[in-house]
Amino acid sequence: GTRNAERGLQDVYAVLKRRFPDATTDERDGLRLAWPDRWLHVRPSNTEPIIRLIAEAPTGAVAAGLIEEGRKLCAGS
Repeated sequence: GTRNAERGLQDVYAVLKRRFPDATTDERDGLRLAWPDRWLHVRPSNTEPIIRLIAEAPTGAVAAGLIEEGRKLCAGS
């Protein structure tokens, strides 16, 4: 149920924080990993049983790389 989903999400967040120890983290709405020039936001959808990954970076390639790395870590946690 919901409790297992929340525990699973916390496990995902822990994996992401270990992978990106140099990022500043904020867990007010999911997990936001931030660096001076880019960020990755990982959060559960409010309407679907999925995890959303959103990134902003200086280039589309860097943003896509962040999302891909986050996706792999979410899938493997």
